[in-house]
Amino acid sequence: MRKRLLLITGIIIVLCAVGVAIYIATMLITRGGEGKNGGASDQAKVTPVTVCTSDVIARASSAIGANDLSGLSAVSNEVTAIGKYKNDANCEYIMVRYYLASGQAEKAGEAIDQLQRVLSAGGAYSTEFNPPAVNIADLRGSLAALKAQQKAGTQQISGDELNKVDEQK
Repeated sequence: MRKRLLLITGIIIVLCAVGVAIYIATMLITRGGEGKNGGASDQAKVTPVTVCTSDVIARASSAIGANDLSGLSAVSNEVTAIGKYKNDANCEYIMVRYYLASGQAEKAGEAIDQLQRVLSAGGAYSTEFNPPAVNIADLRGSLAALKAQQKAGTQQISGDELNKVDEQK
């Protein structure tokens, strides 16, 4: 009787160990060993590309510099029609500026996060932006200001306020 109990206990322990090993192997294979929100796994998914042309950057720069929301809107529509634009730092920067200028805080936050991933993966802003593109910290500051204004009842951040950050560069 005692041998039988030991045999059953041993079999249960072996089956549990095999189950745990299979689970761990599955997790490592399907998620790259980083877990669902692993930083290295997220960055590995981003391969920076350049799809926004100098012409698009020039038109966006003109709209940004002139505080022209309708012009920036037109450029943002063109950018969204470009395939893989989310992995282009220039395209994503244009989208961030549009979302901030048009008062779309949630989309601006998502675009800033994506821009951060692209820049961390080796992407870079074009030097053709005029005014020059601003860093992530400044964009997050503008986003915080937008959220504060929306909480106070203002729906968008003015182009003048966005350009103050540009002038500080």
